Amino acid sequence: MPKQPENIVYIAIYACIDGKAAEELTNIIATKIPKDTQILYLLISTGGGSVFHGFALYNLLRGLSYKIITYNIGDADSIGNVLMMAGEERYAAGNAVFLIHGVHSEVKEQQKITSAFLQEKLSCIQSDEDRIRATIVKHSNIALDELNRFFCSGIVQDAQYALKHGMIHAIKELELPLNAVLFTVMASIK
Repeated sequence: MPKQPENIVYIAIYACIDGKAAEELTNIIATKIPKDTQILYLLISTGGGSVFHGFALYNLLRGLSYKIITYNIGDADSIGNVLMMAGEERYAAGNAVFLIHGVHSEVKEQQKITSAFLQEKLSCIQSDEDRIRATIVKHSNIALDELNRFFCSGIVQDAQYALKHGMIHAIKELELPLNAVLFTVMASIK
């Protein structure tokens, strides 16, 4: 195992991207990471989650003063792809996957449906999909028409696809140093 430089921190996220996960990750960044940190590895394995929280975390990560390296160590599903794009450097384990699909919205039980309500829902979905597309296209070389097909049908791509299309810079297995500073964001057990 390599020796850990003192200015590198790892955060593993094993959770859906929701308010709780966003709060935990933000709290770790704000209160637990040493002030002299220069490189932050975000180790991602997520089934996706909230576009709202995913973009807030993406923008937070892009605004930090440290170098951000994102690493798909399992699944970067749905909004997890946007989190991956936050990295200045992006890697994936050889058996990692990337699920790309369109956005959906849930309707509460007993929800009154009006044309205005449906128009608002559709507008929100389209806006979220546009932001996700723009972010992936900005940080990769996936063609927009191909991405649009994925949004219509949903597809799981492997690390080789991600490498070929610039979603990641390399496929390599994670090597955590023995004395790594590692924090975790875990899914809540219900």
